[in-house]
Amino acid sequence: MADGSGRGRDAVLTVESLSVDALTPQGARRVIDGISFALAPGETLCLAGESGSGKSVTALSIMRLLPRASLRIAGGDIRLERQSLPRLPERAMRDVRGGEIAMIFQEPMTSLNPVHSIGAQLTEAIRIHQGAEGSSVEQRARDMLDVVHISDPARRMKQYPHELSGGMRQRVMIAMALSCRPKVLLADEPTTALDVTVQAQILKLMRELKREFGTAIILITHDMGVVAEMADRVAVMRDGRIVEAGLVLDIFERPQADYTRELLAAVPRLGAFAGTDAPPRVTATSRPPVPDGEAPVLSVKKLVVDYGASSSLFRRRASEAPAVQDVSFEIRPGRTLGLVGESGSGKSTTGKAVLGLVPFAGSVIIGGTSIHGLSAAAMRPRRGRE
Repeated sequence: MADGSGRGRDAVLTVESLSVDALTPQGARRVIDGISFALAPGETLCLAGESGSGKSVTALSIMRLLPRASLRIAGGDIRLERQSLPRLPERAMRDVRGGEIAMIFQEPMTSLNPVHSIGAQLTEAIRIHQGAEGSSVEQRARDMLDVVHISDPARRMKQYPHELSGGMRQRVMIAMALSCRPKVLLADEPTTALDVTVQAQILKLMRELKREFGTAIILITHDMGVVAEMADRVAVMRDGRIVEAGLVLDIFERPQADYTRELLAAVPRLGAFAGTDAPPRVTATSRPPVPDGEAPVLSVKKLVVDYGASSSLFRRRASEAPAVQDVSFEIRPGRTLGLVGESGSGKSTTGKAVLGLVPFAGSVIIGGTSIHGLSAAAMRPRRGRE
């Protein structure tokens, strides 16, 4: 692979002169223009570029998931080993999806079914693509959750997507994608919606799984920091074309295309500001200081949100660890309070409780009025106004 083309070994996936047209009232418009690349087994290729450069359309073309009313493959070929995917009947392509090529998306909530438990969705994927039945399917699902470092898999199998944090949902998506041991994994911005600590965990997990399963990965990202951490090779895309491709070290140390240099220059670096090794600090503002004696506009005391204690028409779950436990803070007029923490730490749940969107224990006082026990009708006019 000295040429950075991915063709030094037998390629597991080859994209050759792929072109895709967008169908508009004014006629067809070329959005992918004759791109080519190959992916070797166990290799990670990053498709990098700004939003709208054609990265995701390329991935959807490989999966044959382009919306027929608006996009179509206009030319070229996509081969999984020696099998031409555009020429496969749809029935055969369904076996390829999930079985030989799997995909994970930026926002797992759009891919997971909200009305089915995690276990039901994971076992369905295993049954469809592996033809397994019985207790072995359940065990395989639990094993995959364990592989992606989800603690207490048996309990998580019974939960629904909304009961998991964003990082946990993305781990579930990775478990589903890898449960059938695909040859190729397409990952479309899999960490963009996650906080930095969870992003690091997910990227580490993908590296571990690549080593364990030998899966080839196409990672789609606009983040050159992620490219540096994950890629063996890089293809830089702009306006539906590959403007530069090569080994990751060559791209970062000796970029040839002006656009690649622009992307690399846009990566924030400590010390980028003259005379300092850190970003500049705010030393003054035009806003006058807020008197310390003013009453808080929001007061939260001993807030507890316990999803595990909730009940439903069909069941009542034993209490689990509360999502928020004993949180207290105040905000005075003109002040800004930042809630900081990793995915699943309770930040969003705290916000939902303050808005009266989830049941809670403790005290939430807004503008001198306690919202505890207020009906949905009483809360509705307060949201957005206060």
